Amino acid sequence: MLAAAPALAADLRLSLIGAPEGTVYAELYALPAENWDGEPVQRQAGRETLLFRDVPAGRYAVRLFVDLNENRQLDLSRRGIPKEPVGFSANPSLAEGLPTPEAAAFEHGEEDSLQLVRLRQERR
Repeated sequence: MLAAAPALAADLRLSLIGAPEGTVYAELYALPAENWDGEPVQRQAGRETLLFRDVPAGRYAVRLFVDLNENRQLDLSRRGIPKEPVGFSANPSLAEGLPTPEAAAFEHGEEDSLQLVRLRQERR
């Protein structure tokens, strides 16, 4: 009898560029995904480094925000512009608005990996 090989999983660590002044909320999405509306694979909250444990190998995208006012949600302007620092895996340009999950895509393998995520905030 043949058994399916177990899916290999490894940890994914996020290291933030730009020191956050509040709690960071991060969501890990499996790809393909057309938008950020689906259910994330995992959610984490922390400070300068976050860890997603036992992530199977595959294509993923991460979005995160710094919760400056501790209300546990990303505050947006009336035009949908984030009022708190945001970041995405692969650090795509935000010049044309929030990126799609595909623009933030990366490959996670069978060994522990690290994603450096730059925090960005609208200039005032």
